[in-house]
Amino acid sequence: MAAERVGAAEDKPEVGRPVPAVPAVPARDPAAERVLLDKAQAALSSGDVATALALTEQHAQRYARGALVEERLSLRVRALIRADRVSEAEQRADELRRRYPHSIHLPAVAAMLERARAPR
Repeated sequence: MAAERVGAAEDKPEVGRPVPAVPAVPARDPAAERVLLDKAQAALSSGDVATALALTEQHAQRYARGALVEERLSLRVRALIRADRVSEAEQRADELRRRYPHSIHLPAVAAMLERARAPR
């Protein structure tokens, strides 16, 4: 009976021992990433900038190293420009240039930023 107690005590987790967190979604799920970014794009296209920004932030939290980070950054820059948050858009554009120096999105992002900086 004493042996049973020793074994039973070994099966119990130690107090204060961290339990590994299980992500809510896989780190790489391009299909789910695409759905989220498509929703953000649709929101931006319909003029709902706040929702587009919220969805790109949600994507960043769920898929920090996802397959579609480049697309998220480009979409976020466009949404920030539409929200008249040009300084933040410039920061995200810098991140896009740094992380993806050959991105197909760079010319469009640069053009949008140039228009946003122009005097009105």
